[in-house]
Amino acid sequence: MSALKKRITYLQGLALGLNISIHSAEGKVLVYMIDILADLAEMVTKIQSEQDDFKIYVDSIDDDLTSLENMVYVTLGQKVITGGMTVQNDDTGTFIAERNGEACFKAKD
Repeated sequence: MSALKKRITYLQGLALGLNISIHSAEGKVLVYMIDILADLAEMVTKIQSEQDDFKIYVDSIDDDLTSLENMVYVTLGQKVITGGMTVQNDDTGTFIAERNGEACFKAKD
């Protein structure tokens, strides 16, 4: 349970302990405000969880992009192994990508 949810639960307990009546105007307002706070805490918790998932997804995209950059920016005569794939740009300007020893992409400058 998040610290925010704990604090709101504590506040709800205080309200119950004070025997706040929902039959008075002030009691209705306080009880309604505490309920809204509880709903907001739930939403914040959900948003935090989704943000954590989103961060993991963006980090994954960043890793994939780095692998792609390593494949694309291979300079002449250089050989790079990335993401299980061997990428090289031979002396004739031919760009070759291989996986498990088999060419899966070949292009000439």
